[in-house]
Amino acid sequence: MPRRGHGTYKDDRGYLRISAGPLRGKRVHVIVAEAKLGRKLKPSEIVHHVDGDKLNCSPENLQILTDRDHNAVSSKQYWFLKNLNKLEEKLWQEFHAEVKKLEDEGDVTFP
Repeated sequence: MPRRGHGTYKDDRGYLRISAGPLRGKRVHVIVAEAKLGRKLKPSEIVHHVDGDKLNCSPENLQILTDRDHNAVSSKQYWFLKNLNKLEEKLWQEFHAEVKKLEDEGDVTFP
């Protein structure tokens, strides 16, 4: 991925764009996806950042989706990431409750 400040800048939507030359103004993730495909994107295709990081334009992190699929994936991914800390906290509390139960029953002793 190009380093920011070296021919790229972050636009108002958080995506990297080329700042000079014949590709000036183009989004880096689109350029990388098109290179990966070996063709231009179709109007119905959208580039999705698998890890949700708009600055991670590595080919492995980019997936080509239809607009409908992208909206479905992005909304589920947004919900998951938003609730991840809550889910992890719940799992941690359940784990500790189970450990306490086992210790109380004398089945297991933890240091």
